[in-house]
Amino acid sequence: MEEPDYTTHRIEELYDIRGYIDRERFPDRFARLEKEIARREAELEVSRSVSSQSPIEDSQKNQSKSWAIPVIGCGVIAHAAALLILVSLIFGIFDYFTTEEIAGAFSSSAVINNALNQKYPSEEVSATLTLSTNIGRTVTVTLTNSQLSNLPEAQRREAEREIAATAFYSDPDRDDLSGVDVILRKELILIFALYTDDRDSFSFDPQELHDPASASAIHEFDEPGT
Repeated sequence: MEEPDYTTHRIEELYDIRGYIDRERFPDRFARLEKEIARREAELEVSRSVSSQSPIEDSQKNQSKSWAIPVIGCGVIAHAAALLILVSLIFGIFDYFTTEEIAGAFSSSAVINNALNQKYPSEEVSATLTLSTNIGRTVTVTLTNSQLSNLPEAQRREAEREIAATAFYSDPDRDDLSGVDVILRKELILIFALYTDDRDSFSFDPQELHDPASASAIHEFDEPGT
């Protein structure tokens, strides 16, 4: 007698066959049927899991090494922190960073922004601290419509290096910082849109910021009582 090929049946048909097959008379046939049903059910479970996965989750699995959390430390830090933690829980950020790392990033970001606003009160300045799984902790300092843009390039770069050093040395976790970017942003409000130009920027690695002059800022920006 020719044995049935259960791989050609739909899973609904396999369930029907299981209902009337004589398992005592055909134990091998019944075992093959059960094995095929288990395989089909496993495939369906995987299919349901993939279809319910969001594009963000797919991106995180495929590009986890370049995924980053932006942590902006200005304004109402507590509300921003609560919002980010909520988003983190939804999108799985805690799969990549610990609660302590995220909380530490918020704290550091607030300290950096406070130091920058104290030293440059006439500037519209803000700092963004980013956690990344492939490049580590970085800080981006943005000055909007700053008069520094009018300086000659050499003087402008030195001014930006000083700003970067302020951000670097005010970061309580500066030993883990991989770099500081400074952007002199030009914004122009047009009739129907906001024009933004971020092309005037410099990047500094920690070695460029390690010098005696910049190091004097450590005590100025460390938290009180430390």
